Amino acid sequence: MLAAMSVRGRWIYALPRRADTAARLGALLGEAGLSATRAEGEVGQWDDPRGAARFVVYDAAALGVVLVEATGAAAPAPLARALERLGFVPQTELWARALELVTPEARRALRLLAHMTVQWDEAWTDVFLLHLASPDPVTRCDAATSVVIAALVAGDRGPACTLLRHAQALEKLPKLAAFMGDALRSLTHCATGPCGTTAESPLATRSAGAFG
Repeated sequence: MLAAMSVRGRWIYALPRRADTAARLGALLGEAGLSATRAEGEVGQWDDPRGAARFVVYDAAALGVVLVEATGAAAPAPLARALERLGFVPQTELWARALELVTPEARRALRLLAHMTVQWDEAWTDVFLLHLASPDPVTRCDAATSVVIAALVAGDRGPACTLLRHAQALEKLPKLAAFMGDALRSLTHCATGPCGTTAESPLATRSAGAFG
């Protein structure tokens, strides 16, 4: 996924959340010459005055992290400095946790990976499919939510719709099958409007709140 981030000039990382993480990140971005241009609840945006970099910061308290999305040619340097100073949650660690499958930590790891989906690929799709096929209904429910978030972050609903349709067709619990249908309809609606565009991510992930 790091390669996909680099190719697209779009990097998303999860920073361990402490009481001052968002403030320290803002200070580091300010030192790098970026200015706060938008603040809405737990989401803030920082822009380079030359338009060469943009940072969107999402204080995801429920997940115990601060998510940062960096875009633009000038973004890597301040991002690297922030990651060095504040630390980050490695994707390899999240993958290992997600593969535990039926634990609360596995479901949290999948949700974090969903927020970091800059591109769907076979391996990425497989880990969501694994959760959707879990024998545990709570895991399947959480996986449906994560699939919606991943589609909004990636700005690509195709793989997510395929996953949800497949899971809904196999689901034996009527309420969970209905939930997956609702998720699919919501995803279809959101992905055709502004909240489905890459430019809105991860701000767009807040539109998935009805499911999580």
